[in-house]
Amino acid sequence: RLDTSVATLDDFHRVDLVSMPLALCALMAFLVCHQASSLKAAARNLPSACRLLLVPILCIPAAVSAALAILKLAWAAGLPLNFVVPVLVLATVVAVSIDYALFLLASYSSALQSGAGGSDAVPRAVLAALQDSGHTVLMSGSVLALAFLPTVLFPLDWMLTLGICSSASVICAVVINISLGPALILSTPFLSLQRPDDDATTEPPSRKTAPPAAFNGTMNQAGADAVAAMNEGADALHPPPPPQRSSTLPSSTTERQAQRRSWLGSVRGFDYWSHFGTFLVENPGRVVAIAFILLSPFIWIALAESQFTAMPTQIVPRSTPSGAVMLQLEREFGGGRMYPFYLYVRKRPEPRTKQGASVLSAAFFREAHDVLAQLAATVPNTPVVNITGAAYANGEPVPFELIAMAFDASNPLYDTPTGEHLRVLASVFFSPLGDATFFYVTFGLDPFGAVASEWLLKARAFLDTISKASLYDWEIAGIPAITLDTQDAVMARFPLTAIATGACILALLAYAFGSALVPVRSVLTTAATLGFVYGSLQILQAGGPYRFLRLELWAPWEAPGVSWIVPVMTFTVLAGLNTDYDVFLVSGIRKMRTQGMSSDEAIIQGLRSNGGVINTAGLIMALAFSGLLGSSTLAVQQVAYVVVLSVLFDTLV
Repeated sequence: RLDTSVATLDDFHRVDLVSMPLALCALMAFLVCHQASSLKAAARNLPSACRLLLVPILCIPAAVSAALAILKLAWAAGLPLNFVVPVLVLATVVAVSIDYALFLLASYSSALQSGAGGSDAVPRAVLAALQDSGHTVLMSGSVLALAFLPTVLFPLDWMLTLGICSSASVICAVVINISLGPALILSTPFLSLQRPDDDATTEPPSRKTAPPAAFNGTMNQAGADAVAAMNEGADALHPPPPPQRSSTLPSSTTERQAQRRSWLGSVRGFDYWSHFGTFLVENPGRVVAIAFILLSPFIWIALAESQFTAMPTQIVPRSTPSGAVMLQLEREFGGGRMYPFYLYVRKRPEPRTKQGASVLSAAFFREAHDVLAQLAATVPNTPVVNITGAAYANGEPVPFELIAMAFDASNPLYDTPTGEHLRVLASVFFSPLGDATFFYVTFGLDPFGAVASEWLLKARAFLDTISKASLYDWEIAGIPAITLDTQDAVMARFPLTAIATGACILALLAYAFGSALVPVRSVLTTAATLGFVYGSLQILQAGGPYRFLRLELWAPWEAPGVSWIVPVMTFTVLAGLNTDYDVFLVSGIRKMRTQGMSSDEAIIQGLRSNGGVINTAGLIMALAFSGLLGSSTLAVQQVAYVVVLSVLFDTLV
């Protein structure tokens, strides 16, 4: 436990010293290149980008401090903190803080550049940024916080802590970014990007030339003709913006097709996002079909071929002394010998005499021999040769008479080393009162894998039947049994948690967008992303026929299958993050529709306006979690891999 705490602190430092600087560099690169048409323009943006970068640098410590305070309050309230909980909470807070700062600063710089100068230019730009992106950030944070809450449905106390602390920390990050960030810009002239010449209120110059005041009313016809010619030339050089399109759809299919071709032809030369949006608008069916064909194998593997394991070495930091020794022991002796099952047997009082037969008796030894033989014959994969106890060893029954001779002082065996060894053996495997005993059951395979899980279910059913007709209760215990029981209980709640998460997201998006189809599309695209990510992890993890694609992120994964806590911990996180980016995209498209554009125009302009911002936000989120790929804890590596791949796939593909 002490080594795990040290490794958790190392993961904190990795996030602080590696991930956050990389994410901030990505943010600065975006601010430098945002609305820059050339390298010279980007170079001119560099000083202002460096100044704006101070806003998230000041907001992130505030958000992290709030998250640490929430974790401390949870600990003080008696909620348990698993080693992964602080890592995930802080990494999420850092990532969303930078993402929200990105959206707000991008809107602020755009509003400042496109607006008129004057002493109120900065307040107007801040107000425009809050009106444009503030509502979206608030809704996005609400979706993410709400997506974390269904984790409280899992029957694990530390999952309850994860859900509550993550939701509260995300809400704090949203409040800090939409309040402290704008306040810093408004109160600090150095951060406002306001030029010195903006202090005087000036009117934007007009392209048309007005006649001098001296000629008003007396200007001759020749002067009027000259001014009109100058104005016509100005109009030719600077044509007025096209009028907004009406949202009313054309009356016929031919008119709609002609309108679409006209619009697509006018935007085809804009930039990459215009080309990409045009392709999507022209080929929606093909895009959906290609995506379905490419993603179907991954989704099928995620749903039908998933292999999970609960091997402790996946949650133990391998960089620590104890973790390295445990890994070496597992490699040399196998996980089955390191983590055996226990067959626990205790006497049950008889209804009439109120006394059961002692386990240190000939009757129990005979029953133990019969039960273990039937167990091996009835339940497949029972490692009978690896069952060890006082009554059974190396696949062979131990006669009770041998144990009795070792306890008989008149027997010649009593004073021999063998007799002493048998008495020590009995003291190890039998309780002092002689009312309970146990057997070791060691697996040659993964004692936490699918085979062991199936064996546990069938062996328990068989022993329950034996116990009903016996004077003894036969039960199965041990670390593998406890872990597999926990895994089964959590996985049994997984469908309920998934349904609750989807319902929360559907309800919030339906309320926010006033549509029933937009939330359904968002849930379907999120499900496709999750299927691809979990399926790819199963392939790279190397289970069954996919072993030739085995991936070693840090150290080799000894047992096939993904750590069972990975989907449990990441499902709600990924659902919230993927929906988060979808909110930004749909909000941009909806904004264009409210301005009078048709659906095709709104999609193209929405991608053109927000595509680069969403790409950068996904890159920032991936960089924020990428530091955890270097963790010495395999479960943390797998969590980081899933999050990084998910946000990159969702924002780039």
